[in-house]
Amino acid sequence: MVIPLDLQLSPSQNAQRYFTRYQKLRNSVSHVNEQIKQTNEENAYLEEILSQLETAEPEDVEEIRQELAEEGYLRLKKSKQPKKEKMPRQNSTNTALQPDF
Repeated sequence: MVIPLDLQLSPSQNAQRYFTRYQKLRNSVSHVNEQIKQTNEENAYLEEILSQLETAEPEDVEEIRQELAEEGYLRLKKSKQPKKEKMPRQNSTNTALQPDF
């Protein structure tokens, strides 16, 4: 096995450089494993929701929708407020400055 070394670094600096790379890789593997675990749990949860939806009564669907919104999977529609009527624009020229004919 040949380990390439940086000739501009001392042996201890080379060792430190490789150890730092090892720590980063070890931490990234741990992080990836945690994300895989979370993704599997989330997938199981969503599969359960899908199963519930397939057998749900219409009144149960709203309850499931609310649960999905609370968990951050859906955004509930905001109730539409009536739009305010715009006032017609008034002429921006000043009629007092114009002479009457």
